[in-house]
Amino acid sequence: MSPHRIKEIPRKHVLNTLAEAVKSHSLVILKSPMVYGKTAAARELGEHLKREGYLICFETTPSNADDLRTLFCNPYQESGFAGSVRCKEDGESDACRNMSDFLATFRENLGGRPVLFILDDYQSAQSPEVNGLIEIMARESIPGFCILLLSRDRPILPIEDLLLSNNTAMFTPELLSLSELVTETLCAGNGTDYQESVAAFWEPSER
Repeated sequence: MSPHRIKEIPRKHVLNTLAEAVKSHSLVILKSPMVYGKTAAARELGEHLKREGYLICFETTPSNADDLRTLFCNPYQESGFAGSVRCKEDGESDACRNMSDFLATFRENLGGRPVLFILDDYQSAQSPEVNGLIEIMARESIPGFCILLLSRDRPILPIEDLLLSNNTAMFTPELLSLSELVTETLCAGNGTDYQESVAAFWEPSER
């Protein structure tokens, strides 16, 4: 019997924990190695929050801050960000490049709907400029707006300070891991021997 992929395993506690964090923080960090199912969990979260009226943008993290600001400014039809947050119709304007004007424009154009911006593979794109922009957006605490970072490594951000300011939440692999009880229950439900199948179920499984 082939191992279950992690996205096929109901993990309501993961969904509920992340949804609560997104609704109460401007920055949420989900850090774990490969194969723990970060991306699958984030996609499930996005689908869940869409049903609650959220606008969702799912992007691979750009390698520089200018590209990240452009992502924030431009419409997102392809990635499912249905509520075009932009500086002007033809893309990035000077206001986007000036941080204070960019933030003011961004706030104005959100249109009152909650937004979740998911940045995948953050570990591959970190730079002082990208980290600085993420920190600024986190500290702004824009109502209804949250960034979810998916990273294999600990982001190079002042995480302790951000956590103390109550605008950031961070989760480690423990959130995504299957407990022994859940593993044994899954094996029993599929008619397989727990001892023989534990490696297939209890280890991270998005392979």
